[in-house]
Amino acid sequence: DEKIIIVSDDSKIRITTVDQFGKQSVKVGGVSLAQRLNKNCDYVIFMNSKGAYHLIKISDIPELGRSASGVMIDFNDDVKNVEMVQIERDSDEMLICSVIDTSDGSTYVMKGEQSLLEDTNRVNKPKKLFELDNNFKVTNVNKIDISDKNMKNLLIGKNNTTTLANLTVRLSDMGKVPKKVSTDTVGIVSYNL
Repeated sequence: DEKIIIVSDDSKIRITTVDQFGKQSVKVGGVSLAQRLNKNCDYVIFMNSKGAYHLIKISDIPELGRSASGVMIDFNDDVKNVEMVQIERDSDEMLICSVIDTSDGSTYVMKGEQSLLEDTNRVNKPKKLFELDNNFKVTNVNKIDISDKNMKNLLIGKNNTTTLANLTVRLSDMGKVPKKVSTDTVGIVSYNL
């Protein structure tokens, strides 16, 4: 009964059950993103490199077979650079976005609080979470649970890592002023020693 959320290269989204694929290799078409459906989450965020997002109820994404193309979603012609994260709405989960300044290669993290997110309709233009200059691009979106202020988060990049404490995230105003970090984050591991 496991399910997967799939985003195709032609800006279509769908949910498919794992048993649709079987054990042999099958042609699925151009896939940009695929994630196992988290049964504890009720929304999914799709964000492009310009900081524009769609926040869609998972129950509004159709469940289709492996050969079905899915339903269109507007990514402002930036479908190749879309990130996806599933969240539990109105929880202590917060978005952490990795941002790179393409002019000098500096990397930053910015937080996106759930209170700033608005539900969107997949056929309308996406909303903006951040107003980014042309030099800045969102390279990754993750989520952290900030309910425990003593937790720390290891931001893992391709070549190095950095640590960000939950207390720093809770008290900072990173939504307006980016926090410079030493890594272009590709994943986050939260821990409490």
